[in-house]
Amino acid sequence: VMAMVGALGVLLPAQPAAAADIYVGASEALCGATSIHQALDLAAATPADDEIRLTRTLVYTGVEIQILDWDSDDTGDLALSGGWDDCLDSFAEGRTKLTGAGSGYVVGAMGTSGAAQIFTVTLRDLELTGALTAVGSIGETRLLLEGSRIHGNERGGGAAGGGRLEID
Repeated sequence: VMAMVGALGVLLPAQPAAAADIYVGASEALCGATSIHQALDLAAATPADDEIRLTRTLVYTGVEIQILDWDSDDTGDLALSGGWDDCLDSFAEGRTKLTGAGSGYVVGAMGTSGAAQIFTVTLRDLELTGALTAVGSIGETRLLLEGSRIHGNERGGGAAGGGRLEID
């Protein structure tokens, strides 16, 4: 029976990976990731839409996230979401603060390949502060702000070269 199950498993088509909620927190065992960049790597490995949930168990300082050539056909769209108390929280409340490195974007989304790759990055329930520019969208990208607050930056946000910045 075991050999037959194994043989059938080979014949069945692989199922696409389901969308994931990837928590970022102090414990990789409980959360899945201990840094935003580690969570981005995990999200890029699946073709489904993913949500990276930033817990308040970490302090996010010196943040400079550049999301480059995120092809929604290969990796799905992406959401960075704040307001999570810990990695076991099932409901978000309030915002999570991301303090920039001071010299660039807190979060930037850019399509650089010249292809018509349009992807969406949603920033939900975040407080973005302490950078040259809080958010930016360049190329065929869409950056959507939902319930987020931008303050204390030299420039709030911008879009160029076909990029779109939308505030909900």
